[in-house]
Amino acid sequence: MIKSSHSSKKTCFVTVGSTSFDGLVHSILSPSSLAALAAKGFTRLVVQHGNSKLPPSWLVEDTSGRLEVETFTFKDGVEECVREADLVVSHAGAGSILTTLRLDKPLIVVVNLSLMDNHQSELADTLKDKNYLLVATPETLAETISRIDHVGLEPFPPPEHGAFLNILNQEMGYSN
Repeated sequence: MIKSSHSSKKTCFVTVGSTSFDGLVHSILSPSSLAALAAKGFTRLVVQHGNSKLPPSWLVEDTSGRLEVETFTFKDGVEECVREADLVVSHAGAGSILTTLRLDKPLIVVVNLSLMDNHQSELADTLKDKNYLLVATPETLAETISRIDHVGLEPFPPPEHGAFLNILNQEMGYSN
């Protein structure tokens, strides 16, 4: 269940990180995704689109005034956008994923299947298998948004600050 952190505006934040991911940007600004967000009670959509191109017709699409949409390329303080969001939709970058999960926000990771090295997809799938997040493609994003409330995501565990030292000590033959 998505809990709203704002009394008046339920916000979805979308990030492509420092790259471009036209498929994600076009998908979130499509009529079907905008309708899915509005149906879930979202009133604000904030899209960090990086170097991605905005679809030329997206402002023309009818959102019936239900969604306030803000777009930007880059800015400092993206973590604050995550903190203020009720739902985050992100590319599959490790930094974006971990920031969102550590801030205990519901997360939909959209995998860029056009990337040559698909290590991002592996990370997203592993965390999906542990039920920490949902995974979508640009083609399935609207449907995934529609079912977000029906999925009970597990809280992401806090970091183990002593884990690296313990492994290092074990490898060096030191006992605790």
